[in-house]
Amino acid sequence: MRRLPRSYQLVGDVAIVHLPDDLLVYGSVIGEAIARVAKGVRVVYSSSITEGEFRVRRLVRLWGEGTGETVHVEYGIKMVVDVEKVYFNSTLSYEHWRVSEEVVDGERILDLFSGIGPYSLHIASKRRATCFAVDSNPWAALYLARSITLNKLLGRIVIVVSGVDDFLREVSSDRFSRVIVDLPHRSLEYLEKVMTVLSCGGYAHIYALGGEEPPVKDLEGGMSLVEVRRVLEYAPRKYIYGLKIMKKC
Repeated sequence: MRRLPRSYQLVGDVAIVHLPDDLLVYGSVIGEAIARVAKGVRVVYSSSITEGEFRVRRLVRLWGEGTGETVHVEYGIKMVVDVEKVYFNSTLSYEHWRVSEEVVDGERILDLFSGIGPYSLHIASKRRATCFAVDSNPWAALYLARSITLNKLLGRIVIVVSGVDDFLREVSSDRFSRVIVDLPHRSLEYLEKVMTVLSCGGYAHIYALGGEEPPVKDLEGGMSLVEVRRVLEYAPRKYIYGLKIMKKC
């Protein structure tokens, strides 16, 4: 009983649970039980690791019919997503909203590893800002384009299908008031590159994986660590931290 999942993630009318391989034989029973508790769920998947360049989850259908495509709603923002084709973490919904609350009209935002663009959608829905949503997964770009049509936006979202490294080289002489890097396993590798395109006094929002202590405590080279928060538990004694870093003038 202790090995049975105690929680699941909801993405629209899709439920995702982490089920050990040896318990998959009971998957249909577990999936049906989740559907009974979470009213409106159409399909239930078991998810293990994310893999490949696009960080797509390895999924096994436990119960239900149809595809993994759905419309997920966060704080009134509608997002088209297919959990079989793109990476999306609905447990970060508060972060998507929280960052958007800090943005002011007129900002130029660089949203790296944007996926289906939850940060960009939240920001553009409430601020007259321009967001550059950069991701190498063409499916993510397609779903972001569809999501844009479902929401009333004050700002503008520029969809860029590109590897982040290639894009940063192309805009090396450009400047952004705020940069978001949501790639916990590797985000700190991009910190110096991000600083080169960040405006003086601008902010980088970095999501990074760490243990009981945050992955960064002190910064040098024109960077100031403004805030460190433990965002969510990733695994036993491993956490995703939110780092807010300012580029000094």
